[in-house]
Amino acid sequence: MSNYQFDDFNINSIITNIMWYLLVYQAKSQIFFSNLYDNFLYPLHQYFEKFLNIDEDEDEDEDEDEDDSDDNEYTHVNKQTSFSFISTKLYYFDSNIAKSIDIELTKSDYVVANKLFTLKWVTEYVNENNHDINLDTYHIQFIDHNINSIEINSDQYVILDENEYIIKTI
Repeated sequence: MSNYQFDDFNINSIITNIMWYLLVYQAKSQIFFSNLYDNFLYPLHQYFEKFLNIDEDEDEDEDEDEDDSDDNEYTHVNKQTSFSFISTKLYYFDSNIAKSIDIELTKSDYVVANKLFTLKWVTEYVNENNHDINLDTYHIQFIDHNINSIEINSDQYVILDENEYIIKTI
């Protein structure tokens, strides 16, 4: 005798449906965590690295000597500036020959209270872009959003604000 209810029962279709369900929700969770990382966690990590001076290579004595009042003026996390520089170049000397490289700033660089073109920033940029450069003396020339040509030396840097930038001397 056979039970008519189980004659057409197919376990393969149930397992296939369960596998598709798991695959879809795994993909959705992967997209969710990717967006969470890209839009929140990574920019927050960048904020802590750049603005709180969390760096293993930097001495604590150098941090104490800097003016901390500038860091306390800005409290916005990941607030983008309303402007960007048109072009930026790093000029340096290699065997007494003047050379230059273009600096490509990304959207993550244009964050309120970000410090651009410090020696630390330039060194990291050069290392990340695989340039072998002697940074004893350098200067940076950039064209700002108002089409002003600005040149700063290695003892100067730029702090970004929402609608403007400030050039500071070390």
